[in-house]
Amino acid sequence: MVTLLTGLVSGLLATILSLVFTKKINSDLHKRYEEKSFFETRMKMNELQLNEPYLRSDTILKEFLTDNEKDNNIILRKYDLFCIMQFNYFKSLCDYYGYNKNAEFTEKYNLKANISCYKEWWKTNHPLNTERYGTKFIEFIDGYLNSDRKKINSAV
Repeated sequence: MVTLLTGLVSGLLATILSLVFTKKINSDLHKRYEEKSFFETRMKMNELQLNEPYLRSDTILKEFLTDNEKDNNIILRKYDLFCIMQFNYFKSLCDYYGYNKNAEFTEKYNLKANISCYKEWWKTNHPLNTERYGTKFIEFIDGYLNSDRKKINSAV
């Protein structure tokens, strides 16, 4: 009877430890997968920017616009889609890591600089962005853009 009880307890402990370790390993694998996915997405967007330089920022876009309206429409559509991709990417990062501006991920992914590159697009499309993204994300992005304006105004 004691041996049976000891065997059951040992089996139960082994099962519990196995579940705990499996959960930890799965959690670590999921985190690595997500981070790899973020990195790969960033690399694809960087590649797009290398191939289409006007995608790099609002300022560079203006230099690429020509007198030919047809060319401008194509460039502007590509730019619009790229900006949507950028902000979808930023939203995925924020959802995964949380919305803390002081968190490590904001520096790791250079969010402030990347968000600032597309501030004109963000302001122009603010009503649509309100529909696309939740309030929390909009406040996060606006907070970055407003902090840039405050620094500029205090320097003047």
